Amino acid sequence: MGWVHETDSEAAVIAKGWVGVQSFLRSIWLDKNQKQLLQWPIEEIEMLHENEVIEGGSLHETQGITASQADVKMVTRLGIGQ
Repeated sequence: MGWVHETDSEAAVIAKGWVGVQSFLRSIWLDKNQKQLLQWPIEEIEMLHENEVIEGGSLHETQGITASQADVKMVTRLGIGQ
């Protein structure tokens, strides 16, 4: 785990009552041109995700968590000729 410090103003920090967030470990590498630093959570994080499929047009409601606690990964596939 890592700690990410936010750059909020002192007044915003006092109003929130906290500052910063925890972060998962990340892989860091240079892009193919060796000019830009890239980063992404380590592969092992994927093991924490469930593979629940929700059909298009359906509603899925989760109880007991707030939006700030949710990690949503969405993949869409567009049909050709439909």
